[in-house]
Amino acid sequence: MDDAKKAEEVKASVVGVDPFQAEGVVPRLRRRPAWLGVLAALGSAVLSLGGLASLMVLVLALAPSSWVEATAYFLQGPTPREGPALSLTFLDDVRSGDWFAVKGKVLNRTTENLVQVEAVLKLYGASGALLNTLVVPLSRDPLPPNEEAEFRVTFPRSRSEISGYSVAFKERGGAPVAHRDARTRQP
Repeated sequence: MDDAKKAEEVKASVVGVDPFQAEGVVPRLRRRPAWLGVLAALGSAVLSLGGLASLMVLVLALAPSSWVEATAYFLQGPTPREGPALSLTFLDDVRSGDWFAVKGKVLNRTTENLVQVEAVLKLYGASGALLNTLVVPLSRDPLPPNEEAEFRVTFPRSRSEISGYSVAFKERGGAPVAHRDARTRQP
């Protein structure tokens, strides 16, 4: 009888019928603990992030340096500077009957190139009212570290109309560029 039973089990398994159900025995299913599913999901996420990080390292290693610098700037933000980026080393104005001119020099005090820096001149009238704002690029772009650049503005106004002016600096996009007055006073 044992041989007949074994033959039935083999026949049932070949046909696709579970021999336990054929005899009325219901198998007990084991439930996995919930923490095991969470652990599996976390492991999968860690492996995915690791693969993504490896891909990013590979892309950055093969990318041009400008992409790498742009990505680093995006992730870190601008590099903080110690003190003003520019020193105003020279400033002079020339007044004539029909025009007014201002020229000056600035020194890059940073350890990096300064790009797209512009001088902003505000001209004031005798009453102190703002007459005009003029924006001119520096003579060198980019301005290397510890190097100087000039700016010049000529404005068609009579000498009596303009009583004063101010100078500031900004990036072409609008962000101000700090400066300090480093002019030496002549007796």
